Amino acid sequence: MLNGISLGIMTVIILLIGGFVLTLLINAFLIPLLKTPKEVIEEIVEIMDLKKEDHLVDLGSGDGRLLLKAHSNSGCRSK
Repeated sequence: MLNGISLGIMTVIILLIGGFVLTLLINAFLIPLLKTPKEVIEEIVEIMDLKKEDHLVDLGSGDGRLLLKAHSNSGCRSK
């Protein structure tokens, strides 16, 4: 027979694992990952016409490819 502490610990572990699995399933099936095509990023950076003394701050929630491309093309400071 399980005492209260063991039962509580097992319940917490099961809930943590269940929450983790549920998060993975939601991310995998319900939330699509849509990346901006490389050609579009290159065109955006070209249109911005950044100089080395410029600063670029990306407030998006992407993977940072725009900042990396802008920095590699112009040498501007990126955050």
